Amino acid sequence: MWHTSALPDALARAFAAPTTVRVSEFAVARVFLSEKQSPGHAGPYKIALAPYGVGMMDSWLDPDWDEEHWIKSAQAGVTEIALNIVRFIIAHTPTNIAYAVESDAEVRKISRVRLIETLRSIPEIAARLPSNDDDLAAGFLNLRDMVVHFLGSHATGAFENKALGAIFLDELAKHLAKPGSPNTVNLARERFKTLGKGRRKLYTLTKPGEQRGIEYREYMTGTRCKFKLPCPHCGSRQELVFEQLRYEHCRREDGSYDLERVLAETWYECSAQGCRIEHWRKLGMMLAAVELPGYGWERTNFDTGEFAPHPRKRSRHISDLYSMFCTWGELACEWIKAGDDTSAQAAFRIGRLGLWPELQSGSIAEQALRRLTRPLGLLPYRRGTLPFVPWLVSLQCDVQDTYIKFVVGAFNAAGDWFLVDYGMATDFGKLLADVAEKPVALPEGQTQLPQALVIDEGDGKRTDEIRAFVAAADDRFLYGAYTTKGARSKETKNPVWRTDVVLPGGEKKPAYFFRDFLIKRQFYITRMKRLIELLGKHDRGALDEEEREQLNRLPKIWLPVDATEPLFRELSAERLAIVNDREVFLDPETRNDWGDASKQALVIWFMLRPAS
Repeated sequence: MWHTSALPDALARAFAAPTTVRVSEFAVARVFLSEKQSPGHAGPYKIALAPYGVGMMDSWLDPDWDEEHWIKSAQAGVTEIALNIVRFIIAHTPTNIAYAVESDAEVRKISRVRLIETLRSIPEIAARLPSNDDDLAAGFLNLRDMVVHFLGSHATGAFENKALGAIFLDELAKHLAKPGSPNTVNLARERFKTLGKGRRKLYTLTKPGEQRGIEYREYMTGTRCKFKLPCPHCGSRQELVFEQLRYEHCRREDGSYDLERVLAETWYECSAQGCRIEHWRKLGMMLAAVELPGYGWERTNFDTGEFAPHPRKRSRHISDLYSMFCTWGELACEWIKAGDDTSAQAAFRIGRLGLWPELQSGSIAEQALRRLTRPLGLLPYRRGTLPFVPWLVSLQCDVQDTYIKFVVGAFNAAGDWFLVDYGMATDFGKLLADVAEKPVALPEGQTQLPQALVIDEGDGKRTDEIRAFVAAADDRFLYGAYTTKGARSKETKNPVWRTDVVLPGGEKKPAYFFRDFLIKRQFYITRMKRLIELLGKHDRGALDEEEREQLNRLPKIWLPVDATEPLFRELSAERLAIVNDREVFLDPETRNDWGDASKQALVIWFMLRPAS
């Protein structure tokens, strides 16, 4: 801790002439990154690694804007750009700062590794740093004339009772507020109410979320600036977009992609004149955009409705198409590898393009589901039977107040799922006696009992009863019995993750939680709805080459030929809609208990799928 008075420093800075140094100039002259902080690019900070960052960094001294909202991709270097602003504030324009990230682990990484170590090498700052890390361990950096607070995003109360001149909300899409509490953006704005315009700055920087959350609205109600580059051939101004990458010429005779060629031969087509732009020209285009008038950051939001730009609020978007850390060929290869897996496509859009997953809406008609009773390459099968020896047979349950709806399903090793049987039990005893002990008939007289049991805990009304039953039934199943539950997690992005639940007796038992929206979307839209669409084209002989490949790769869902109307009705009950620019599953108008039990098939697949 400091024992000398901070007053002389504070007075000296208060009466000092305004700085004439730009943040970007300061970053080049003063910031040195180690190999640990910037693997492969250690040394002085290089504008050439992110030329678009010049305007982003220099925004700190621009008095016309109070807020900057940045939507970024994974390798755009935007966090380092924000940290350069923090370093500049400490060196030249001291004011209290709050830097909030999505987790305590990231707080430690940002504060200790990426920020503090670099501050020690900046002459204007080094002498003002504390001699020990006691304050830093407590979550703040106490300098002679200012404080930097490092906060986990979940600690929304940490903004209270702090005088702040600059707030940075890193990975905003992952910030979670307590139910009924304001989000971190509104809490940050509350801290600025006593400061005049031009004396405060709020920065948010984030990749898009899986759904369109607070980061979407903040970006959409800003200026939506895009970084426009000159074509090196015709000079046309343009934003780099993935749709302009050209790699179709890299297909083999059988229609598949030669990824080595894609990696080496992908080029960019000028959106104005069709000029061929090779990847090696990207850096020159970006540097020209910084130096030449008429290029660089350009406002694109001129809406007058719900998403009209708010006063003094600027927003920007940048993608990995601009990144010097990856090539256009690498991006094309990643997209090709994603194939028709909508989860992989969504991850690519979020991580590489800085875009939200594409919105879809729709439902599945009862009549369309009947096509799933005719599996490709197999004879139709009846309830309680299978035309092959399965990799796994499972019992999946959805528990209601007075009954249990169940589905028996089976996987083959490729991940295709077959609904074998379904029904209702009045209690857990009958479920074990009448269903778990009922074998599935297989070819050549073979049989197979269910090898795993999963039961969704549902709304919590029967949680203790469900957990006690699962614990007692665990030994009855080869792969065990588990409870499952739709939930959210700050610790993982996986659709399914293992955790421990407490049994009524106090002991713990493994369970599996899942992201309900993602599991529903993959089961009903990615797999079932898309399969029905492709099968329709297959039956009409209308599949093109790409669709034929999709049909071959898509994990399929099949139903017994003697399935009844109630099953079709419940499987078609889910409806995906777009509400306020977000995908949501509407509340079903009819019961969907068998649907809820069926979607547990994907939870089981993520739990127990065979090693590839």
